Amino acid sequence: MTSKDLQGFSAWVSFSRRGIEGAHNKAGAYVIRTCAGKLFGRLNGSSDIVYIGRASQLRRRLKQHLNPRYDERDIASILKRIQSDFGPLDVSWKESGDTAKAKLEETKLLEKYLSDHIELPPLNRQETGWRSRVVLRLFNEAKPEEQKQVLEWLKRQIDAKRGVSS
Repeated sequence: MTSKDLQGFSAWVSFSRRGIEGAHNKAGAYVIRTCAGKLFGRLNGSSDIVYIGRASQLRRRLKQHLNPRYDERDIASILKRIQSDFGPLDVSWKESGDTAKAKLEETKLLEKYLSDHIELPPLNRQETGWRSRVVLRLFNEAKPEEQKQVLEWLKRQIDAKRGVSS
């Protein structure tokens, strides 16, 4: 999944105070990508999307992402570091009218990203249970030969973490 796969979203604008002024304070989903869609590697394939989010007030939430708290785990701090180390970012949004629809849109985007890349966007943090349920659903929908490949890959990952050589 890349930013080209998004449908119904606004035009891409600079992820800056000036750029986000066009966002209304309505509920919706938003996506932050590398400038001009520059791709980077993922576990499977490549993408330009660094974060997928939702908000009950889009402009307000996007402004919060521009005000880092200087906490290493704070999304705004990480976004600022990405901009200073790797270059500018772009943002696009899709107004939905209410928070339930915004959450649904965000969930669909995260599931599509996870399905395509076997991982979430780099800055998305989700509770383990949610991620596990999505992975399990995708695994159960896969063909038996694909399931076998996934299980072999997972075993290699676990062995590598434990320091066990194959």
